[in-house]
Amino acid sequence: MSGDHSKGMDQIEAMQILRSNLASYESLSYPELVSMIGNVRTLQLTAPSGRSYNIEVQIMWDDMAKRTLRILGAVDDGGLWHSMSPLTDDIIVYPPPQENNHEAQ
Repeated sequence: MSGDHSKGMDQIEAMQILRSNLASYESLSYPELVSMIGNVRTLQLTAPSGRSYNIEVQIMWDDMAKRTLRILGAVDDGGLWHSMSPLTDDIIVYPPPQENNHEAQ
């Protein structure tokens, strides 16, 4: 191993970067998120510490009947072990309430 990978991944820093990236998806509308289902987005970010992290985000149906979405993210530092077993986190997104308005009338 060479470079930063020999020190091991800073799991706290990596999780902060992942959660910050996932939070950016919360500003998107429900239809925008639905249009992204099935696409895998990958990027590499450099943390304030100077370490590089690989982030992968995928949006999928969590419960199609309830129309809930899952935004799933994974982060690793590019090291062999961490790329095979990345840290993960997710967010559940619910459909807008107006989709059920016809039931309330």
